[in-house]
Amino acid sequence: MSVPTKSLITLASRDSLLALAQTIDAALRLDAAGLTVRIKSLKTAGDIKLDAPLYKVAEQTTEKEGRAFFTKELDEALLVGHADAAVHSFKDLPVESVPGIQAPLLFSETTGADVLITLAGFPIEKDGAHMVVGTSSLRRIHQLRYALPAAKTVLLRGNVVTRLKKLNAGDAQMNAIVIAGAGLRRLQSFAALPVEKYTKFLTEELSQHLAAELRNFHEFFHSDLTVAEIPELQFPTAPGQGVLALQFSDKAAPTYAKMLRDVFFEHDEISRRVDLERSVMTELATGCHAPLGVSALRTKNKFYNIALCFSKKTNTDAVTFENSIYLRRQVLAASREISAEVKHGFPDLIWWGKDRAPTSMPNMKSVIAIEQKIFTVNAPVKNFDTIFVASPSVCPWLKEHATLICGPIVAAGAKTAAILKEAFPTAQITYSETGIGFAAALALIPKDTKLLWLGSQNGEARARKFAAEYSNTEFLAVYQNIPKSAATLTAEYPFLQASNILQAALHLVTAGTVAASFIAYLKSTELSAASISCFGASAEEIVSANGYNIYHRSTSATFATYLKEIAGDATLMGEIFAAFKDNQ
Repeated sequence: MSVPTKSLITLASRDSLLALAQTIDAALRLDAAGLTVRIKSLKTAGDIKLDAPLYKVAEQTTEKEGRAFFTKELDEALLVGHADAAVHSFKDLPVESVPGIQAPLLFSETTGADVLITLAGFPIEKDGAHMVVGTSSLRRIHQLRYALPAAKTVLLRGNVVTRLKKLNAGDAQMNAIVIAGAGLRRLQSFAALPVEKYTKFLTEELSQHLAAELRNFHEFFHSDLTVAEIPELQFPTAPGQGVLALQFSDKAAPTYAKMLRDVFFEHDEISRRVDLERSVMTELATGCHAPLGVSALRTKNKFYNIALCFSKKTNTDAVTFENSIYLRRQVLAASREISAEVKHGFPDLIWWGKDRAPTSMPNMKSVIAIEQKIFTVNAPVKNFDTIFVASPSVCPWLKEHATLICGPIVAAGAKTAAILKEAFPTAQITYSETGIGFAAALALIPKDTKLLWLGSQNGEARARKFAAEYSNTEFLAVYQNIPKSAATLTAEYPFLQASNILQAALHLVTAGTVAASFIAYLKSTELSAASISCFGASAEEIVSANGYNIYHRSTSATFATYLKEIAGDATLMGEIFAAFKDNQ
């Protein structure tokens, strides 16, 4: 890596502790590459106007200035030559480019997740009762309405240290705040960094300011605070949150261009993720102060797990939200599918199941994709501690052999449990509330249990894999699911012949054998791609094994919750957040 002839570089930064810590992060890299770095600090409009929420201030300025609330002054420093480059939190950068300033180089990616910080000893209720949460983010206010519906939100502006100070003081009766976890972690790391590592970048005045801010951070962030990270797929964040950005002026960029990509080597990898998040924002014709949370998390393959929460109609005067939607989907590095779903939904939902769909949504079409063959099977002669029942199809056989019931029955899911309770009102019947199927049920069953598995011939081999550690398990298949042929399905459901319906619909695939029938039908039509939702791991395995992409995966314990996921029901944020709090 060759060092430019001009080795002095001036970085512009906001003057908050976090902004300076982030700028020093870039400075240390440039210093290691052989440059001499100086940091120049500035205050932006966002640092000065603290008497109103950001979304209100943004509304009162021109559209472009409103989106550049934390960057305008730094841009001006680059354009007039007072600095060569500026360091930003990427989420603060407007989508629109600024003439005379280069596209940002992205670096120092960390998790974008928000954190909930509470005062010591404060009991957190699942619905947020008695919580007064400080924030000025319209996105966070919106999502907290669903995640913690009983909580109250109050205005909280200022840098991280200021927010921690106000929490400690109980300003506006607040007992909790929500901030970006990336900023807090960066401050913790920076606070542990020896000062001699970075004082050479600073003027004496700026060094003293930074030292004072560090003392404040140590005073206000202490062990009497509780910090809980909120997973991004449960509480999506601002597009690009957790990423830093370095922007050069057009004038300075040619001097340093040859070395920059080596110094900020992670740019391309980060760009793929943040471009996806930002493209959702632009396709929804909204901006960084809107009630939009969108997080894209990389998977092991080329896909991203994406969570989105958006209010389609917002009133900022009274702060009310309407037509809210919350989605968890899987997409490629293109966002059109999820943006189209947010804006228009799918024209048809096709339910591929063992039975008809359990609800009558206006655009729902049902396909009963399998036939069942019930076996005549004798009951085992020995007694069992526990019986597992894979589906309601087992109930007729179990009624004939009710003497087997000597202990609890564990059902595969809520629907099966309800039917069992009606058939055997005195039996002890349980099911996992966190998942469906045999794998989830095993979490409720001790390993030394004498267990009888009752299910389908199709599912037995898979069940045996899950029960490898359960040596006292006996497997008994009492029925078989048989996929219907493509010809049979076409005769029974003429709408399947319309390729435009198949192509545009979201297909809800609800079981393993159902998935086999569905895939066979798709192949018979030579449809190479479809929007597919899978309910449960068995359906997911078959769809994936056949090379089809899965747009939505559900591990819900009930069809009712599954259909809420499909509908984008924002109240699910509360259910998920409650489960998250249970695990803290």
